Amino acid sequence: MRAKRGEENILKAKDNIDYVSALEQVIPNIKPLYHRLCSICHPSNASIEYFYDFEADMRFRVAAAKDKEAMSGICREYPDALRDALMMHCNPPLLTLRVLHKFQVHPQLKALRKVDWKQLKMGAEIEEALK
Repeated sequence: MRAKRGEENILKAKDNIDYVSALEQVIPNIKPLYHRLCSICHPSNASIEYFYDFEADMRFRVAAAKDKEAMSGICREYPDALRDALMMHCNPPLLTLRVLHKFQVHPQLKALRKVDWKQLKMGAEIEEALK
């Protein structure tokens, strides 16, 4: 589907930061965290400083200890970010699976019978709606 002249194409992918911004309500101050993680993961001055120590003769070596130190610092600065990101990634499929099980659309997985669905965010609301 092509957009008409002067209209925005609704199928065009947004910039990554637009998707990251949508997470701001769950992970406050996520943009600086996103930019920091990008600078570590992509070739940049920050990634070189993060992963390497420089010797006096201008050679450099991988600095394994820096990784733990840096990650600990990020976790202190953003204490709930990892937990919340995992929750946003894992809970929707789990809750979808719960609904599919209720309507016997998916093969029944015995392990899910032990799950306390009310402990998941939106789990209590879904359990109530499934009654």
